[in-house]
Amino acid sequence: MGNAKDAAEYEKLPGTHQAIQVLRFLKDYLCTPFSNSRFDRPNLDAIRARNPAVIATSKEWMPYVSMVEIDGVNLVIPHIHDFFESGRVLIWIEVMASLQDLHGAVEIMKTLRRWVERATKVEQTEPLLGTLEAVSSWTTDVEQVVAEYHACLKTFPGQIYYLSPTFFPKDRLIRKRLQNLAVSRGEQLTANFSERGEWGPFKFVKLPSSVTADPQFSSTDPSSHFEGLARSTFYLPILAQVFVHSNFHDANPSL
Repeated sequence: MGNAKDAAEYEKLPGTHQAIQVLRFLKDYLCTPFSNSRFDRPNLDAIRARNPAVIATSKEWMPYVSMVEIDGVNLVIPHIHDFFESGRVLIWIEVMASLQDLHGAVEIMKTLRRWVERATKVEQTEPLLGTLEAVSSWTTDVEQVVAEYHACLKTFPGQIYYLSPTFFPKDRLIRKRLQNLAVSRGEQLTANFSERGEWGPFKFVKLPSSVTADPQFSSTDPSSHFEGLARSTFYLPILAQVFVHSNFHDANPSL
């Protein structure tokens, strides 16, 4: 009886059920990171070994969401939200970085954000509207992270799990996720260096004394030197970890 009911629902909303199946596939196979350390090089063999379809699905899941019927939008929203809130989005970024297709990741986030805008126009309950707002916020976070860290992530995809929350705007969802990861590794969270409230240029950066004491940072505005470094998408993630320990010489690849 249950199978007959499922078949009837599938026939009524085939696009919705296909999208849910794709998102469940990502849930099953983006369960743990593919890299073993933060400085592992891209390893497509490790991704294929888990399931060869992970690569194609990671690149092509958004068209399935776009084909969801209006009556199925509310059924898909929780699955999309879980993709982000569970942290699987970070593993997905690792995959897309390993594929050297972070541009594709950004395009998926832009498309999803437009889908969310349309979904808000469908009759929604207050909880679902809040969920859609969270998904939209996540798409912005992912887009910004890729923009600021793309060179580093393409070289070391596993760095996505080690980006310092310190350099992310306050109250962003991805910052909270990275803070939780740091705590789970037993790392001590430091005071905020960045005063950014939202994504955008650093307004103020307070550097540790071990940095400002260096002759190279002896101008009247030492943080201005760091601003140039902060704009380097390759070095920022590594510098962020260095500053966590307040010493340029304390970066340890084994962390």
